[in-house]
Amino acid sequence: MKTKEQLCIDVFSIAKDCVASVDLLDFSLKKGRELAEFYHVSSDIVFISMCLMDLKLQDAKSLGKIEEHVAMSLAFAEEFLKEYDLTEIEYEMILSCIRTHHGSSSF
Repeated sequence: MKTKEQLCIDVFSIAKDCVASVDLLDFSLKKGRELAEFYHVSSDIVFISMCLMDLKLQDAKSLGKIEEHVAMSLAFAEEFLKEYDLTEIEYEMILSCIRTHHGSSSF
């Protein structure tokens, strides 16, 4: 199993290659860390979730199915995260963040 520290490195690397704007990703991640600190939640979970939540946005856009990017990102994350040493709660929290980042269901 890979560490959570390695997961943070890996998701950032993948996200940089999949987003339309690295500057926007960097800005969003900075704001996410600020919010995590303000709300006293795990900054790693927020960081990982933010890197994964729109990971498949460009793929969905190219398929003309942008509304499916959340489901596509979620499907990727469900399998990808299994390689890392996360607790069940951390795993579910990350998936919940991805699933609900457009307010589509309750947390």
